[in-house]
Amino acid sequence: MLLNKKWKALLVLAAAVCMALSGCAPSVSGGQPDAEVLSNGGIAAVQGDYVYYINGSMPAMLSDALSGGKQAAIYRLDSEGNAERITNKAAYDFRIYGELIYFIAPLSQNELALYMTKITGGSPREIIRIGNGDTYYLGENAIAVEKDSSISVIEIESNNITNLELAEEDSGNIRQIYMTSDHIYYYIVSKAGIRQLDLSDLSKEPVVMTNRNGHIYGVFDNYLYYERADDNLTRFSIAPENFVNGTYPEGETLSNSVYDLLVLAPDASAMAGVSSDEGSTGLYVMALDGSARVKVTDEMPSAVLAGEKYLYFSMPSDSSIYRVDYSGENLTLLCNQPAVAGPGETGPDYYMDEADGWLYFFKQQNGGEVWRVPVEGGEAQNLLDN
Repeated sequence: MLLNKKWKALLVLAAAVCMALSGCAPSVSGGQPDAEVLSNGGIAAVQGDYVYYINGSMPAMLSDALSGGKQAAIYRLDSEGNAERITNKAAYDFRIYGELIYFIAPLSQNELALYMTKITGGSPREIIRIGNGDTYYLGENAIAVEKDSSISVIEIESNNITNLELAEEDSGNIRQIYMTSDHIYYYIVSKAGIRQLDLSDLSKEPVVMTNRNGHIYGVFDNYLYYERADDNLTRFSIAPENFVNGTYPEGETLSNSVYDLLVLAPDASAMAGVSSDEGSTGLYVMALDGSARVKVTDEMPSAVLAGEKYLYFSMPSDSSIYRVDYSGENLTLLCNQPAVAGPGETGPDYYMDEADGWLYFFKQQNGGEVWRVPVEGGEAQNLLDN
């Protein structure tokens, strides 16, 4: 049946009204589900010729976040720069798995939910609910969510959900979850030790990796890096051959950080620290053992991101974003736009993301614009659709 221009216009208007008023799920065509995904998990990711990103930071008002509006919805940018909306729900972060997108969205004042939709949009499916304040991690092939005194593991390929009840002596609030393709790591407030779960056999008892709590920075080359409660940056080998009699060897202390904030380069070749101590306030880059320390700036940055090649940071004094080599050299102004740090366990880089030669960032904590700038220099772009 052929439609004249009038009817086509009415159909477009009806779709727009549906989207605006009733929260109908958007749907687009195309996509490259078999393409490699770069910078997955966060506020921006690249899959083939498409950039997926969150359209600005979460609205300040919960009613606005639940309204199905454009702010903080997931969008897609094609190779010609055309933006298309993917979700009708506001998202905190997301991860792409082939033809699927899993994302975290607010459900009420005290509850979040994990949703699944296609990379071409459509009605999102609620997978599991998350208490406000509970922690979660979007991993490479599974997702882990804290649920009361248990951990729920969602396997992406099968979409099966396994609920792991923690032992009574391990019950309590989980402070952090970190995942690799093989394991889940977590620690519990007021309990001693980081635990490890085997993703290939979730029926196994958790392994106590260390008897000290601490923030987990990541796993690099079979070493797990974490900062102990006494501010010591520590690593220990998790190579399978070192797992003897149900445990791993004691960790190696690399340095005493004495920093308010510490970030590690993705390959654990260097680190950066932010200090507010009198006489040493500022941003530093250094080796993992604390040596070769170079002060980058005397100011306290408002946001920091450890990228593949550069350290990025935003300066509140001039509302600008800079990059610097991990050696502390070649300080470069990228753009005269500010970036803000995000809340939660995802850390200070939550509102900054590096993907395929671009740095993505939010300008405000609530309801802020989403921007991007080429990491090698160039004009910054405002991507916000409002």
